[in-house]
Amino acid sequence: MSPRSSRRSRRAAQLLTSEKLGLFGEVLTTSLWVAVLAIPLITALPALALGCAHLGRFIRGERDDLATLARDGLDALRRGLLWSVLLVIVAVGGYIGVASPAAELAPGSGPLRGLSVVLLVGIAVVVLRACAMWTRADSWKRLLERSVRRCLTDLRGSTLLLLAVVLAGVVAWMFAPLIVVVPGLLAFAAVAVELGYREEGPAGRP
Repeated sequence: MSPRSSRRSRRAAQLLTSEKLGLFGEVLTTSLWVAVLAIPLITALPALALGCAHLGRFIRGERDDLATLARDGLDALRRGLLWSVLLVIVAVGGYIGVASPAAELAPGSGPLRGLSVVLLVGIAVVVLRACAMWTRADSWKRLLERSVRRCLTDLRGSTLLLLAVVLAGVVAWMFAPLIVVVPGLLAFAAVAVELGYREEGPAGRP
């Protein structure tokens, strides 16, 4: 084997065993089970919060096992089911306003559809930030209130999540099978923004 081939082999081995690849695999795995848990739609919010909590522990190197996931999942479902139902209703209503053929016939449909898109993306950013902050000690009402404040005070993080939501939508639209990886990628983006906020933000911020 030539020295160049040897170097390439060592580099490939390093890449395959790197922490980044492990994180990527964890994101994909999380995405799959979050997608499965969210199939009933009304469980989407608790499933995403559970995925964010899991990825957060993985990134911080904290212990995470099936028992912890089960406790988190049951608590997220118990406290977040009503909010999840409300968000699904709003999301479905917004989607109908954007995609329904009847909406195109209504007067002023163009601006209304644009407003619906902006509203849906804004709600998605707020929900992602709330899921990234979620713990079993929090209520969803307080989480969503804090998330709205945080979206306004941390414009950089909110912009990054906005781009993540738009990119996820484009990916899912262009190649529908990739929609199964969207939950994990959005959860990872939310957790990364939240960790960055906690590390860089001054004390006293919401």
